[in-house]
Amino acid sequence: MFSATQSITPLKDYASDLEIRNTARPRNIEAKPACWSQNLIADLKHGQLTEVIQSLYQHKGFTISNKTCDEEFSTLIFHAEKDSSYSLMLAAASHAESVSIAMVKNFCDQAEQASSSESVFVTQGTFSSGALDYCARKPVTLISNRELLSLILQLDATTQTALLHQATLN
Repeated sequence: MFSATQSITPLKDYASDLEIRNTARPRNIEAKPACWSQNLIADLKHGQLTEVIQSLYQHKGFTISNKTCDEEFSTLIFHAEKDSSYSLMLAAASHAESVSIAMVKNFCDQAEQASSSESVFVTQGTFSSGALDYCARKPVTLISNRELLSLILQLDATTQTALLHQATLN
């Protein structure tokens, strides 16, 4: 006959055995992720985020013509491969939290001066309500962590995997 108390003892022994084996063997704490997630995007370093965005837009048929980077903000200029007169100015901000209206205004001013055909601001986090309100009246597309993940997941599985490998290489 089965007894609840009889089944507890072996489980405790098994659990303590696992603890001993796990402490004896070093664990790979920085294991490579198997798939894209919002947490993965939020954890990317600034250079990695910029590379992911650059690869994503190159996959969409754009060629990069200029790239400037500082610690928190990268600006990329792309031209459409099918129409070289079409330019895309893209900002990548490595903010795990909310992007301020001041940062978005700065980008919009740069995009206006560059006379780009399209402007896109991508962040690892979200945009403040002030930034969202300001851009509602501007010809700029705002892409948050969630929308960036959605764009990546629209790629075929092979491209997603290659992009994941590229992003987590270092």
